[in-house]
Amino acid sequence: TFTKAEIEVIKTRSRDLLAALRTEMEQGTDPKSPRVQDLIHKIEHVGREIVDRTKLPERMETFRLHEHLMPQPGQTQMDEIREKVKSMRQLFEYLRRAKA
Repeated sequence: TFTKAEIEVIKTRSRDLLAALRTEMEQGTDPKSPRVQDLIHKIEHVGREIVDRTKLPERMETFRLHEHLMPQPGQTQMDEIREKVKSMRQLFEYLRRAKA
């Protein structure tokens, strides 16, 4: 579906957009500002591109049906995941306010 080069471009673009959004949040920019709304529009565009090209909904259903076959993360990995989610909460709340 994607070449390695395309994946790297998407990762970089996504990382840059989220970093820009985090910067706006940290600077106290109103989430309804045109600048923030433009960033969100770009993030959504990247997301739609990924969903459209990868047929993600169908793949998620396959994953759900075979989840019992997937290896489970260890405690260290779960702790890392929890920390990542915790660090993203403030950004998710900012996004929620921007989309409200």
